Amino acid sequence: MKRSTVIDKELRDLLRKELKEYEQTIGDLTPDEREELREWVKMGRSVYDNPWYISMGNGWPIDYIKASRIFDEILNNPEIYYSEDSTACDAYVSPGTDDLPF
Repeated sequence: MKRSTVIDKELRDLLRKELKEYEQTIGDLTPDEREELREWVKMGRSVYDNPWYISMGNGWPIDYIKASRIFDEILNNPEIYYSEDSTACDAYVSPGTDDLPF
């Protein structure tokens, strides 16, 4: 079965528009973050999703850059995950969960 190039083009255009708007609003991206974000979007992913399954308290995913920063914080300082006063602790949700965000 052949993939529809019209749908692919529409999705690609939507994701590019979303990326452009996001980059204008997020502001302080490092060159590495910008490159990672653009690679994520090239794979057909939204800037408002992340590969680490990090979500807000309501179950919706945190955007890519915020999640990336939280993930780096956890990797660089794993004991904060167990700290009661950590925002990273509140944001991380195990990828093994079967809970739906609604």
